[in-house]
Amino acid sequence: MNPAAVIGSLMAAYLAGSITFVPTGTIGIGQQDGGEGIPRIYPNPARGSTVLQIRLESPKSLEMFMFDAMGRLVRQHDYGKLPAGLNRMKVDLRGLPDGTYHFQLRMDGVSRDVKALVVAD
Repeated sequence: MNPAAVIGSLMAAYLAGSITFVPTGTIGIGQQDGGEGIPRIYPNPARGSTVLQIRLESPKSLEMFMFDAMGRLVRQHDYGKLPAGLNRMKVDLRGLPDGTYHFQLRMDGVSRDVKALVVAD
């Protein structure tokens, strides 16, 4: 099964109240810039745009995929090769309905699920 479809199904069940998630840790939440490859998304909730921030110890190619609660791809962007250090990219949220969205990053071909972003227009 497609990982995005699984995530979308889980998010839909969560939003419907039929399952509960128990946090066991955080990724990038509350960190100033995250560690190597750990992204931060702010502000969250967001309107109009948000910032994806990531620190890299060496140059890496980066692609971003954003999925809605049903697992449908709603945004994607290939940032190309980013330099080492702190990188900040603006993510356009215009036109997206209110809801919870999931980010997935692909760095040098390796995918990493990030976190949910709440869009409130």
